[in-house]
Amino acid sequence: MNQAEQDRALLAMLTGNRPAASNDESWPKSTHDDIDTVLRAMGYNRPQRERLRYSRRSGPAGNTRHQAVTLKRFAFYIRQQLPGLQDEEAAHLAGRWCGFTKYDLELAQRWWASGINPADTDQLVKFAEAGLDVSALAQVVCGRTIAEHLKAGSSVDWCLSAIRWAKSA
Repeated sequence: MNQAEQDRALLAMLTGNRPAASNDESWPKSTHDDIDTVLRAMGYNRPQRERLRYSRRSGPAGNTRHQAVTLKRFAFYIRQQLPGLQDEEAAHLAGRWCGFTKYDLELAQRWWASGINPADTDQLVKFAEAGLDVSALAQVVCGRTIAEHLKAGSSVDWCLSAIRWAKSA
């Protein structure tokens, strides 16, 4: 499958198999709408619903088509986080995040929501090398969580030192 076909397939998946240029109201609703309604009524939140819907389609982790689609989803969400980012830069960052998270978009989104900048993959590497995971960003040091310190501009090295200091105190 060439790049254009992959792009069309991804767009069709994201739009519920509705052609992107079609504004025709007579287009049938996707069955995903019905599934989403049922899952929402059962109490599943959005990430849980996405995981349930896409887990069936995604195939094995080694599947190259699955990886190509997931890479494009990463790039899409990175561009959402960093408006104005060039496509090449978004694709490069997506590749790095896919490697770090083993193609787990939900994990990457949790890191981003917790204060890790998607453009600064070195932050994630430093946290991983220190043996920390996303939950470490919720630790409170000096009246703020580590995520709040990161969002306020504190360096990752400072945050790691603060975590070590808090554990020893």
